[in-house]
Amino acid sequence: MKTEGCEARTLVALVVGVGFGVVIGIATLAAAHPAFQSKEWAAWVQALGSIGAIAAAIFIMKHQSKVQMEERRQEKKIFLETVSGLMEGIRTRLIAAENKKLVASDDETWNAFEIDLSCLEVTNMEMFESKALLDAFIKSRANLNLMVKFKFINKDAVQFSVVMRGLVEKTNEAVFEFLQESDAVKNSIEHRR
Repeated sequence: MKTEGCEARTLVALVVGVGFGVVIGIATLAAAHPAFQSKEWAAWVQALGSIGAIAAAIFIMKHQSKVQMEERRQEKKIFLETVSGLMEGIRTRLIAAENKKLVASDDETWNAFEIDLSCLEVTNMEMFESKALLDAFIKSRANLNLMVKFKFINKDAVQFSVVMRGLVEKTNEAVFEFLQESDAVKNSIEHRR
């Protein structure tokens, strides 16, 4: 991206330099030869200057549009990497919860899940690239929400264990689906360059 900016500045400097050269050349001709002092030449010089200004404006607009598209692509990529990192952390905790039989009294794990849920709740869903990715995100967030809410309303250890095992599996599947879809979207963003 830095080389593109450098190339653009070099091209603009070249166009401006050539423009000044043409203006100085025409001024020299007009001063040296009386045939170039007519009002018609002034109109031609003005017309050429206007065309040059329009061409420069179009070039600058296209360059700015290209830079904005690249910035937007980078923003989406960073967003997806951030949300994917959060989801990977959730998945790691879910796998650990499956292995050690998650209980209501495990405050450390539940605090981590509550923080994860808080982060997911403030995520800007407009940034998702595809409907499938958005659906997987919503499903993951909803299942994690059910897990956290169920922890607070159910104190019966046996029922908690049975229901929670199912919720953990569903949430893990939803997060896994999100991560797969996220990888596909990140790859498509990379290939748009």
